[in-house]
Amino acid sequence: MAQDEFIDVNIDFGPEQQPISEARIREMVTWKPRRMKLATEWKNALHAPLGSGQNWSLVLPFPETFRNSFQAMCSGINHYAHVGKDNRCVIFLNDSQWDEECVEKAKEWIEAIGKRVAIRDCLAISFALDYRMEGGDPSKSKTVVGDLCRKAKPYGEDTKYDRDAARQLARVCVDFLEKVGCYDSADCVAAMPPSRPNKPFDLPSYLARKVASACGKADLREAIKTKRPRGQLKATSVDEKLNQLRGTIAIEGNAFKGKNVLVLDDLYQSGTSVNYLGMLLLEAGAKRILSLACEKTVGNFDNLGSRGGR
Repeated sequence: MAQDEFIDVNIDFGPEQQPISEARIREMVTWKPRRMKLATEWKNALHAPLGSGQNWSLVLPFPETFRNSFQAMCSGINHYAHVGKDNRCVIFLNDSQWDEECVEKAKEWIEAIGKRVAIRDCLAISFALDYRMEGGDPSKSKTVVGDLCRKAKPYGEDTKYDRDAARQLARVCVDFLEKVGCYDSADCVAAMPPSRPNKPFDLPSYLARKVASACGKADLREAIKTKRPRGQLKATSVDEKLNQLRGTIAIEGNAFKGKNVLVLDDLYQSGTSVNYLGMLLLEAGAKRILSLACEKTVGNFDNLGSRGGR
């Protein structure tokens, strides 16, 4: 038998996706910390060897998103990822005692993702472009992304929105996706469906359409529908959120079977909605769910217990 016949062409080396259930979502909202921006909140991620013959390592605040994004973007680095004390993710760069290039690649990874908000949830990879407010501090002014989000979506019964702001947001999304590469395994794009059907303008759907076109991925926005309106989810408990979400989202047949789905959303609050959608997509046959939100809203209570006081 030829050697090539032993090769399994169906081997999938994409980001790891754990099962999602309502119980897991309830647990998720209790995790501390829930989000982190390495550039400003976790500046000492890369650690030099403590002695001769030892290797460099990365110490990260949690494994979710960080581990999968590192493994996707630095697959050529010989490394070992370990979850240690306080759920810290430690990545050992196994060849770094003699191979300086792997250390440089680790630095490049930190630079690529460090200015974005890594989110700890049930999805394979979950980032937000930025906080709504500077530094994730509700008392400060809006970030550039937060201001664009405010302008790019209508509120209440108002149908007016700033088209240029929406275009700028889409461009920032595309630039980030092209730069990081950890979303490359996604073969289709979808959006978090609107809270009510027949919404005149829906920003997540707009962003998903632009991203799908720019990145050359299948546009499956129409395969997820809002069956009936859902109420305001902000400032409600996770159980109330789940109660309001049940039965409001319909997924078309086998549209997502075997696919890696990139879900676009404008904002990330508790993450209950997008993780609930992720659960439904996995139940519909999707392999993994990768999420990108524009802004991460914070009440500054979702990061207690992290280094840096948040």
